[in-house]
Amino acid sequence: MKILNEFRVGLVGTGYIAHIHMEILNKMKNIKVIACCDIDFNKAQAFKEKWGITDAYNSISNFLIKNNLDVVHILVSPNYHYQVTKEVVKSGINIFIEKPMCLSKKECKELIKLSKENHVQIGVNHNAIFHPLFLRLKKDVANKKIGKISQVIIYQTGPLRQLSAQKFSYWMFQSPENIIFEQAPHPISQIRDLLDKLINIKANVSNKKELTPGQFFYDCWQAIIECQKGIGFIHLSFGDNYYPQNWIYVTGQDGVIYVDLFKNLYLIQEKTIFPDYFDPTVNAFKYAPCILQGIKNFVNYAFSKIKLHPQSDTFFISMKNSINAFYNALISKKQAPVSGEDGLKIVEFCEKWIKAANPDKNPEKKSIFISKPQKKAEILITGANGFIGSHLIKELVSQGKYIKAFVRSIYGLKPILRSPFVEIIIGDMTKHKQIKEAIKGIKYV
Repeated sequence: MKILNEFRVGLVGTGYIAHIHMEILNKMKNIKVIACCDIDFNKAQAFKEKWGITDAYNSISNFLIKNNLDVVHILVSPNYHYQVTKEVVKSGINIFIEKPMCLSKKECKELIKLSKENHVQIGVNHNAIFHPLFLRLKKDVANKKIGKISQVIIYQTGPLRQLSAQKFSYWMFQSPENIIFEQAPHPISQIRDLLDKLINIKANVSNKKELTPGQFFYDCWQAIIECQKGIGFIHLSFGDNYYPQNWIYVTGQDGVIYVDLFKNLYLIQEKTIFPDYFDPTVNAFKYAPCILQGIKNFVNYAFSKIKLHPQSDTFFISMKNSINAFYNALISKKQAPVSGEDGLKIVEFCEKWIKAANPDKNPEKKSIFISKPQKKAEILITGANGFIGSHLIKELVSQGKYIKAFVRSIYGLKPILRSPFVEIIIGDMTKHKQIKEAIKGIKYV
């Protein structure tokens, strides 16, 4: 394992979360980000220019060979975590990987084995357990503020950005169980931190919806979890029809703790020295700090927006705490605070949740209906499933034109793309061979 006080860092994946990582890494004195990599080279190049990084790549092998890296942040879609991490670990480089670690316990175990053989650390970004209020909760529980705890309830509900935008080609919608790997690691890691070993689970899933023909999504998942130190309950629901909530309710022998992670509020209700009939009145005064915290949250948010105050939203702080903890562990020669073994436990429990809930599967891709036009298309539309592309196709089809539509994925296709006037071509615009094949016989692009 490489143990240093200064680190040469590379990022694989330059999407939304990479910008959060970069903002944090840029402010760390012992970090120098020298390279980024993305399959979309233009995207990698734009990321490089924005953050002043030395090199950008679209080849993972070139990225690893040409840079003497100490740490690589794996920020690609979860379905590529195993593939990319395996290649980096084999190069003898420490890894910091976004949750979930992988999509199966088998993949996690193989990466852990490889990391030991190559003497590198694997850290997993379970940033939810580094939320400032969750850290406070852990401290109060450890100090027996409410006595021995017996139950933890977690509610996580509300809109999902990609769902609201109907970006159904996104990985989390490509199979009904993917939403658990994408969203459940947060509450599962919190339950595990508070109640220790996860032993057994009972689960259900409801509200099945068809996003597009042959593509299904369940917007409500629940689990009752038997743990070593008590019982956990998790409720997850996704969509604009659900009120935004993200809270934890912890019950102990001597009181309860309520943590609203969404509104950044914290409340302890505990036994007092007063008689039972007066106890509720005394506890009522504890709501006053919540009001003051609400005002403080608003002021901090307003000042951070006009750049008069450092970014202080709790998501950013949790990310910052998680990343700092990983590098501090490397410097002090300790195991990562959330190790590969920890990541394995969370993935293993995601698998158990899915098995217990037993959601229906999407049909195989080959059985999803796609029209085959009767006439050969002379027009190719790229970006066909986007806002402009789909409207352009709608207009051309209304004129009786036959269209060849170039899309990234079979999933999330707009209704107009299933017209008998449209032929679907699935491919990647960065692959020249695929483009050459797509434009055969085409007069207009």
